[in-house]
Amino acid sequence: MEAPGYLQVKTPSFRRINLKPSDPSDVILMPDMLASRHRHVFSGIDATVRNGKRLALLFHEDGSVTYEEVARSDVLVMVKAQVTLMNLQHSQSLHMRDMRKLDNTFSITNEPSLMVRKQAILINSDPLRSVIMRDRCYVFLPDGADGLVSMLKQHFKEPFFGDDPSALPFEFRAMEAIFSTMIKILANDCDKVIPVAQTSMDKISQSQVKSMELETLRTLKNVLNELSSQVNGLHRILMETLEDEHTLHFLYLSSMHAKPCFLADGSWSFDSEYVEALLESYLQEMYNQRTRIGLMLSNIENTESIVMMKLDATRNSLLTVDLSLTTFTTFVNMSTFVTGIFGMNLNSNLQTIDGIFYIALGCLAIFPVAAYVSFKMYFAKRGIALLG
Repeated sequence: MEAPGYLQVKTPSFRRINLKPSDPSDVILMPDMLASRHRHVFSGIDATVRNGKRLALLFHEDGSVTYEEVARSDVLVMVKAQVTLMNLQHSQSLHMRDMRKLDNTFSITNEPSLMVRKQAILINSDPLRSVIMRDRCYVFLPDGADGLVSMLKQHFKEPFFGDDPSALPFEFRAMEAIFSTMIKILANDCDKVIPVAQTSMDKISQSQVKSMELETLRTLKNVLNELSSQVNGLHRILMETLEDEHTLHFLYLSSMHAKPCFLADGSWSFDSEYVEALLESYLQEMYNQRTRIGLMLSNIENTESIVMMKLDATRNSLLTVDLSLTTFTTFVNMSTFVTGIFGMNLNSNLQTIDGIFYIALGCLAIFPVAAYVSFKMYFAKRGIALLG
């Protein structure tokens, strides 16, 4: 049985968007910046690179965390040391090119990805870049994401299934902690964006449309589209992992290390029911967030349709005013043209006719009004209503 070496799924990156609504306190924070809420976590600790090493969070099997300066090559050596006694000939080993994706400096793209290697699970999803092994987990966080540390600590220590978290293999606890943190980030973003979007739509629906409110709505739609891309990306990661039997089994780092993965008849030596249940639970969370975002995007599209209808009605009213004024002005100009002809200093013998002045004045005054009324009746038969 040929087993694929790894699974890699990519989704769009996280970023921050600041809105400029009528309320200056309305600020939309995208996932990669949410960690800046707890600035005290790395207080006094320099997270910059020293001699190729970066400050990382090292989570141990008991849920405790320490700060350790580690290079990519150090992690690579640790993983290969755990692979030495394994019988996994069908699974690709961890390479330095895989580790480069955990470094912002050498990463070509910030798109999240999931990779499964021998005795290592690499999860790259800004701001979380982590390497999971069967007895430890390294998490690399960029500057400004300090607030995620407290969230990760909580998720690493709290039990997920059962009261005794130590009864679970460490790799599953680490995966749950990371996925829980990522889902919590997205849920927090949805909780921030959706109420602001609803308030903006209510303002637009209840009042005259203003350009600033339309700009706010456009920005909110972009934020929701990005959140939708993030949720869909995580949804794809979970779905493709669940659909790949080899990847599901390779996630059992402890079991794969302790015994061969294949029996003599070619079947798996253990089942993957637990990891399937684990991923399905987070898949349901992703579905809930997708539903929330999808409904809000639909509401925004409906609001945009209403706004366009209002703008179309306003534009049609302006066109009606313009057509009415243009028509009446044309008829007045015709009377003015005749008046100019009579104003020439040329002898036409009309001045000798008694009362010709009053007759011409009356005709020139009545003509624009009569012509406009006739023009209005003509357009009314065709469904166009002019002013007057």
